[in-house]
Amino acid sequence: MTKILKNFTNYKYRKNYRIHYKKNIDIMNIFVLSLCPYLCAIYHCDKHVVKMILETAQMLSVTHWLCSESPNENLYKRTKAFANHPCTKWIRESTGNYKWIYILFRELCHEYTYRYNKIHSCESRFINIFNQIPELIPEGNITSFAQAMFDDVKHKNPIIAYRSYYIKYKKDFCVWTKRDIPNWFKKK
Repeated sequence: MTKILKNFTNYKYRKNYRIHYKKNIDIMNIFVLSLCPYLCAIYHCDKHVVKMILETAQMLSVTHWLCSESPNENLYKRTKAFANHPCTKWIRESTGNYKWIYILFRELCHEYTYRYNKIHSCESRFINIFNQIPELIPEGNITSFAQAMFDDVKHKNPIIAYRSYYIKYKKDFCVWTKRDIPNWFKKK
């Protein structure tokens, strides 16, 4: 991960983001705000409901390129960019991980439709492609989630870690349309 992030020092977040003079960890992520992918999607703030559908589609596309014997040509373009990102590696560790992230992708798409009354372009393009687990992913249960975040919020429980990360680093732009603010977010 350090190699990927080497060139991202002194990165200033775009509008409404906090300024960090540390390495940027926000390149790509999976916000594990609940073990249940349905609740996890609901807990995503509006900005992340939009953004994480695209990022998840990119990670799943990379996974298909690397782990399918004959990848679908409608995937995002083959790139090495995120192949070694901790979250993309995590997806490839087991079929349990792949199934979990696929369900989160599907639930984020449903959440997007619920909040914005339209269908995200990634849903119509990828939902059926990603429903097929790549053949070269090892059979197995879900493994420990990758934590792509600053060390000050890491925790042995990934849900606590990602909720802390959300509260500490994402609170400035978090809004939930048609949803209540999650209780775990209000308490801080």
